[in-house]
Amino acid sequence: MRLRATSINIFGQSAEVADLASIVYGITNSGSAFNLRSSGTVNYTIDWGDGSAEQTSTLNNLAHTFTAGDYTLRLNTDVAYRPLFNDVSADIDQIVTTTIANDTNFGTSLENAWSGANNMITFSCGVQPTSNVSNFNNAWLNCSSLTSFPSIATTNATTFVNAWKNNTNLIVFPPSVFDSTGTLASNAFEGTFNNCALNAQSLGYILISLNKMVHLTSS
Repeated sequence: MRLRATSINIFGQSAEVADLASIVYGITNSGSAFNLRSSGTVNYTIDWGDGSAEQTSTLNNLAHTFTAGDYTLRLNTDVAYRPLFNDVSADIDQIVTTTIANDTNFGTSLENAWSGANNMITFSCGVQPTSNVSNFNNAWLNCSSLTSFPSIATTNATTFVNAWKNNTNLIVFPPSVFDSTGTLASNAFEGTFNNCALNAQSLGYILISLNKMVHLTSS
């Protein structure tokens, strides 16, 4: 399992080691339960960030009750882990930030993973975690507080239906995301960016990337 952030001493100087958790969620809880939701076979350790004992679990739905406040949840796993909140408002509404370590493995599907996370203001992710994902349908549907999105791998992607639909404040989208994909479904981009607020530069990046992908697949 990965180490969590800690303070170390190097040549007499104190330094903070970066947080190496697979997934870090920042949540705001009103004094209720939060259910950590996933799908498929999982095996992970979760630090709830409230001083309670760390838990190891193979459950797809693991509940924890908090007193009201803001918490940082650190999930560590050495195997594929697929988040699946699927618009369950009691849980997904609590998530404010999501940070993904670059060696995290999401497996082959992120369908409905963070769907409905309308209070999530930042989503940070490297390229590697999504490199095996084929299904991005509804992955960030209705994440209406996101203003920007990171560069992710889509090399095995086959479908993006409604992936960023109703991200009404999403302005900034990176270049080259769709340069190389898997074999796309006929409706792969249905509703993908509906009701987003993408600026002209981001729209240009998307169109250029799609054009590159089309040329690669047709050559």
